[in-house]
Amino acid sequence: MLTLLLAVLGPLVFHVDTKTRVGLAYMEPSAKAGAPLPGENARTEATASGVKQSTPQDQGSGMSITNRVWGNRGGTVHAGQFTVVIPVGAFYGQALVTVSQPNPADPRVDLSISPASKNNFLIPVTLSADLFTVTTTQLAGSKVRELDPTSGGWMAMSGQSIDAQSKTVEVPLAHFSSYRVDVPTTGNSAPGPTGRRM
Repeated sequence: MLTLLLAVLGPLVFHVDTKTRVGLAYMEPSAKAGAPLPGENARTEATASGVKQSTPQDQGSGMSITNRVWGNRGGTVHAGQFTVVIPVGAFYGQALVTVSQPNPADPRVDLSISPASKNNFLIPVTLSADLFTVTTTQLAGSKVRELDPTSGGWMAMSGQSIDAQSKTVEVPLAHFSSYRVDVPTTGNSAPGPTGRRM
């Protein structure tokens, strides 16, 4: 689809399918569709999808990406081993989504969204972790856990799925928080305090 922004009409977006020549027009959720949100990296570029790509921020040896995502288009944000897939309709309007992996040797990710009022998704968002360096046995025993901000402990999560072919583990999220993947040591199918975290 070809996307055009008609400045004369304000924040009106017009999509034209070049094969069928069918068009669709709709208003952007904000008064200024291209205006930066508070905290947005000024060095972003618009793309045809619902995501504005930003320059990776220097986090020492880690990686952090902040992208603007429109809820009526969805999008994908990726940093380090982690990918967040936001489906169409997960929230209304637009928001800044940040995916941070502080240490590339540690499969922990911190997810955030601004404004914070968007952090209660209408449709679950998917968090995917790429575990390409682990064995098939380790992958099968890997568990995604969520940080409990009150106790500081890591809680087990439900709904996890593993793709042995792509060596990824996915989990649906109703909100953003901090997450980690526990990977068992070779030959141990029970991850946890004794398991190696990749």
